Amino acid sequence: MTRRATASLTVIVAALLACAAQAQVVVPLPVVPRAPSNTDGFLKQRDSLNRLLEDQSRTRDANQDKLREAEQRRKQAERERRRKAPETPYDRPVGSLPSNHP
Repeated sequence: MTRRATASLTVIVAALLACAAQAQVVVPLPVVPRAPSNTDGFLKQRDSLNRLLEDQSRTRDANQDKLREAEQRRKQAERERRRKAPETPYDRPVGSLPSNHP
């Protein structure tokens, strides 16, 4: 096919498509059979990985909660120990009077 024939064929096809677009005619495209895909296997694997990630996230959150609670208990125990402990001369700054001084 010559360049002139190719150019005129391109113009004709473009004109037909423009007419179809103006008339809003749906031009059916040929149906090409597709090879079977492995989407089921992919979807199962994706769902499995998502469940695994959710489980890990829940476990991590639970562990962080346990660590926070343990830290709070430790701080509370330290506060209680300091509150209940008798005051010694070493707990006071030099030159200060004891808390039970009149």
